[in-house]
Amino acid sequence: MTGRVENWLQSELGSTNYKLDDLCADGASTDELIKVAIRCLGLSSYPQQTHLNCRHKRWQDSYILCFEIATILALQYNFDDLMIINGMEHIRRHLPEVDPKYAMKEHPGAFQFFKDGKSCWLSGDGRLLNGGGSNLWEQYMAGDSAVSLANSILSALE
Repeated sequence: MTGRVENWLQSELGSTNYKLDDLCADGASTDELIKVAIRCLGLSSYPQQTHLNCRHKRWQDSYILCFEIATILALQYNFDDLMIINGMEHIRRHLPEVDPKYAMKEHPGAFQFFKDGKSCWLSGDGRLLNGGGSNLWEQYMAGDSAVSLANSILSALE
């Protein structure tokens, strides 16, 4: 999972600044790996903008579950086999077509999953926007695991 950290803003395209997998193999702690990655990417340890109003704060656990599901799938597939999009511009452009709740004041955001030419959306409140009416957050609260919910995303893409 450590991979190779590349900062394309500071280096030429495709350059590898830090080989975190090598550091990991040499016994570096997770804390040290994170510090190296943050330094390499040039990220500020003090954000210029507060995250108090971010979706993960407003929607909390249901939105975090969506990230967990996306992470489970991202760790199983490479980008060529499964694409996961969560960018705001993409959401603004495409989500109104599939989510009747898109116009609500504080929309929970969404993730779009693509596999083998098929697509499905998972709203930040857990609604699977594929027309079936499933709510993964409700299923999770009823005892389903995040892994089984990730598999339901894959089923929606079949």
